[in-house]
Amino acid sequence: MKRHKEKKEEILQLNTNYASQVAQLEADGVNIKNKRLLLKLLEKANGEVEIVKQLLAKKEEKRKHAKASCNITKGDAENASSAKNRHAVDPDDLDNLRQLRSAGVHGNPVKILAVFHECNESIEKTIAHLEKQREEREQRSEHRAQVKKSPMKIIR
Repeated sequence: MKRHKEKKEEILQLNTNYASQVAQLEADGVNIKNKRLLLKLLEKANGEVEIVKQLLAKKEEKRKHAKASCNITKGDAENASSAKNRHAVDPDDLDNLRQLRSAGVHGNPVKILAVFHECNESIEKTIAHLEKQREEREQRSEHRAQVKKSPMKIIR
């Protein structure tokens, strides 16, 4: 609580010290959303309004740049990272996935579509391939369980 009061007092003191600069920035049309940040910037710039405007402009430019890098157009999709491309799904693939779901195939959609394309886009072959993978996985699991249960022979 004491620290909170000290922080509030510091903000109030900065507000009284830089009230004229804040009013000047508001008159110049600077959009002030976070007054505490503005007061800290004024303190850092020793009350220089022009320096604060430059700092705010840099901050806004960084924010716009970060926001723009998140929005990728189709032309940029090939240059995008794999994380961005990972979520791009073709509308035809969505239809194929719906058909596979109605045929009883469930699980990770990306893996299902990969197997589907590997099986020459045949639903029957995809179902058979996934069933074969499931059986192999179960056999490996059973084998591991048997190895764990078997007693170890101690050689002297």
